[in-house]
Amino acid sequence: MSIRKVREHLEQVEGLRVSHMAVYRWIVRYSKLAAEWMDAQGARTGDRWHVDETVVNVNGRNEYLWNILDHESRFLLATHISKDRDLADTRAPFAKAKRATPDRPVDVLSDGMKSYPEAITKELGRPAKPSDDLTLIHGKSWYSPHRRVPSIRAKESNNRIERFHGTEKERFKVMRAFDGEPGTAVLAEGLRVHYNLVREHQALGMTPGEVAGIPVGDGFRWKTIIERAAKSRIVTAESRREACPD
Repeated sequence: MSIRKVREHLEQVEGLRVSHMAVYRWIVRYSKLAAEWMDAQGARTGDRWHVDETVVNVNGRNEYLWNILDHESRFLLATHISKDRDLADTRAPFAKAKRATPDRPVDVLSDGMKSYPEAITKELGRPAKPSDDLTLIHGKSWYSPHRRVPSIRAKESNNRIERFHGTEKERFKVMRAFDGEPGTAVLAEGLRVHYNLVREHQALGMTPGEVAGIPVGDGFRWKTIIERAAKSRIVTAESRREACPD
């Protein structure tokens, strides 16, 4: 549903009269809160990650939405919005993914975009050992988990993240276009929470979060997530006050 239709539903069904901007502010506030809590849970992932970028319309301009997906659990580790696809932009989603899990992949599958090998090596590589397959970065030898997928028909394919992009665009097409980059980023984070912790994955028979070790129970899962996230923030704030009294 669009945000305006949500506003109409609240008025007609719940008798609650709010503006569509109030609904938007709720989505922004709780999407950010829930995503921060989810990333603090330390999702456990497998040895293979998938990365890809897709184009979204942000205020009439084509920008890039990056996603990193764990192969085994289908857990969406990171999402990132950028205007360009340079090295810094390519590294950014990997930096986010590392904050969402203590695990590191053996393989990271991508398409042939030129910035992927260096970005993945710098974020997830390590100095090479004599037995490693070597990647040269600025004259130094590194081990890199990067694997380029030659085509969708290859034995190692990126079709899982391509399918996720289809799911993502089903949601985004209702919105037609985003008003700005910050709003796009927050709404994408909200979708990441919904995909990981709320929406049951058809192939898994459970949520990716449950597979990754973050169960939130049955029923209205968004309510449970928000309650836990809010409680965690309160506890964290109290701990900081105790550690740094006036």
